[in-house]
Formats: sequence, C-alpha cells, structure tokens
Amino acid sequence: MSGEVLFYDGAELSFSEEVSTDCKDPGEINFVASIQNWFNPNNWQQMEVNKQPFTLSPVSILHADNVPCVHDTVVFPQDSSFIVKSVLPVRVAAVELFGEAQSSTSFKDFYSSASGSMQFNFTGPTDITANHCDDRTGCACGYWKFAKTICSHVKCEEPTCASAFQPEGSCCEVCGTLLKLGLGQDFKMNDFTSLLQNFSQNEYEDVSVATSKTEANFVQVVLTDREGGNKAQMAAEHLKEVLILDKSFNVAVTEVLEQSGTKAIAGKKTGSCASITHNS
Repeated sequence: MSGEVLFYDGAELSFSEEVSTDCKDPGEINFVASIQNWFNPNNWQQMEVNKQPFTLSPVSILHADNVPCVHDTVVFPQDSSFIVKSVLPVRVAAVELFGEAQSSTSFKDFYSSASGSMQFNFTGPTDITANHCDDRTGCACGYWKFAKTICSHVKCEEPTCASAFQPEGSCCEVCGTLLKLGLGQDFKMNDFTSLLQNFSQNEYEDVSVATSKTEANFVQVVLTDREGGNKAQMAAEHLKEVLILDKSFNVAVTEVLEQSGTKAIAGKKTGSCASITHNS
C-alpha cells in the first residue's frame, strides 16, 4: 500500500495509548481521491509570464483555451498534490514539475514511476515540444478537435437572449458580440490582450472578454454578459471606437460576426450585423 497524507503548515499528528470513552466507534471510513481529467477546462488557471494569476478571465468563455494548448507551458506548483489523467494525446510546449523543467523523457520517466503513477495516469502519448508560439499575432490552440471531451466537463446555462451564438472554442451559446479583427502588419497579440484586460477590469466589470486566434487564422474577440448581451454590445461599440482612434494596436478592420438581440416574443429572433473599416 502506498499513498500520501497532507497537512497544513503548523498541523500536528499525535497518537495516544489511552482510549477515550467519549467517542463512539465511527466504523470504517474510506477516502477516495478525485482524479482530474487533463482536458477538463475547469481544472486550469491561466498565468502570466511572471506566474501571477491571469486576470482577464479566470475561466475563459473559450473553454478550449483553458486547456493547456500546444504552445503553452504547464506548471505544477511545488507543495501541491493532484491526480491527473488523460486517454487523449497530451502535447504542450513545456512542463514545469515541482520547480524543475521537464523534457518528454524525464516527464514520462516520472509519471511511469511508482510515485509518479499516483499523480499522473496517462494512457495516451505525451510530447513536450519546446515549440512556443513565435507568431506575434497569436497562435491557434489546436485542441478544438477534442471539443467533445472538453465540453463533456462543461455545464451550459440557457441563453437569456435571442440570436445566441457559439464562438469557436466555446462549449456554450452566449449572449453578446463576436468581433473579427483584420490585422495590420505590426499587430501584437500581447499588447492587444493587455488592452482587453484593462477594458474588462476598469471600464466594463460586468462584461467578460476573451480573445484567441482561430483555426481559420483570424483573431476573434468575444464579449458577453449576464443581461442578454446588452452591456457586451455597448462594450463592443466602445472597443471598436478605441481601435479606430488608437492606431498603435494595428487593427485594420473590426467586423461584427455575431451579435445577440433582446429576447424575442413568440419565438422570433432579432440580431444585427455590421462592420467598420479603420483608416490606415
């Protein structure tokens, strides 16, 4: 039998030969560890380069992007315990395990060992490629082909609007606005993501914002809210104005691909579509 027992800092475990007469026999108590699926988007938290929590959207609207993508670095912190499994291929750029960078060989050696097998249960292949995204306009995640598995862990709420839409990477239909960006030559995804982070935190706290490079090779911006998409539409209009006025973000065109409308009566749906071309 093998396993581990975890205690908080300062906790103590002691044994006594004396038998207390105040306690009744509770019977046999069994603890069953919960094994977490690698492709469950709720199991991951995005981090910035300095390893601080990424605050743009703690659990992204784009569920597939919550799962470590082929260009991502995965960090398993020191002083932590976990059990992770996957029957699908796991392919990422880098893995840091207990403070040490892993190669494909060293990672496989660990999770195949007696102690490592208590924390990792991989029946599919694993590959640490060291291939980080070197495209400043962003890179597609590459995991939407596993949408069925990813979305099996997601519970969707009923949309509160007419013309709800489902962006690439999302398991659920949402209310709000989906923007497609036409990129200028010097567009940088990192700078644009910082703009959206400030936009969501400081100006539209009730609006969730997510962005990604799609597999069709364009950048999408998804803005949603819990009030039928009205606040998200206002935020989208404001964002388009910002991108028109501030040429430093190098966005040439902002096109509305999807936009939800007010909940319709008698099953009728309303919606709109528009595009704005930015002057260069």
